[in-house]
Amino acid sequence: MLDRVFIAPLLVLALIGSPLAALAQDPTLPRFDIGIVVDGPWERNDEVRDLTRKEILALTEGEFDVRFPDEYYLTGDWTVEGAIRNLGTLLADPEVDLVIAWGVLSSHSICCLVGVTKPVIAPVVLDVRLQGVPYQDGVSGVPNLNYVALPDTSADEINRFREVFPFDKIAFIANAAIVEAIPDLDRRTELALAGTGLEFDYIPVRFDAEEALKAIPPDTEAVFMYPQVQLPLSEQLKLVEGCL
Repeated sequence: MLDRVFIAPLLVLALIGSPLAALAQDPTLPRFDIGIVVDGPWERNDEVRDLTRKEILALTEGEFDVRFPDEYYLTGDWTVEGAIRNLGTLLADPEVDLVIAWGVLSSHSICCLVGVTKPVIAPVVLDVRLQGVPYQDGVSGVPNLNYVALPDTSADEINRFREVFPFDKIAFIANAAIVEAIPDLDRRTELALAGTGLEFDYIPVRFDAEEALKAIPPDTEAVFMYPQVQLPLSEQLKLVEGCL
């Protein structure tokens, strides 16, 4: 289950089309500049950026001269405040035609902004209900706001988890910035798990796996881990191994 939660957001664009060669720009077509915000420095940022470029260029071939100027590729500092600052910069720039909020923090932040002034795409929404993301009849219901959400909620995943391994107390290991950005997260989780009898704790993670592991209550019976890409790979492995 951990692999599915961790990998699924990275496959969103990979599944759109087939493998591609880089496509040349065509100045005879209408120009369309795209800005990208990523949550913070990560060893796979370049890989995700290249994949995004290739897929979008393929989808718009022959219709637009799509470009991804380096000055519109902004890297955050693994905080919601940093994500909002970078998103605001791109939204305010009249030369940027569309904004992609790549990452859990950036996707959450753009979905919570009021009055999105240009088309935006949030590819990494983990749980519409827990995050309080706008949702009406299968769409955001907010002009210019487009997002991709995982098909199952955390509650769905937990129910299936319990079918495999029964438990009554679980720890949700989540990015500290997201936990802090949703002040009523405990209440929303209680509502989502109503009737299950489950007890839960949120374990916020910043950049130290050992600190997070020490915070897990000793009577915890199961762990549900959200993406931890703010951690170096070595710390991610330490966090996973420490939960086994």
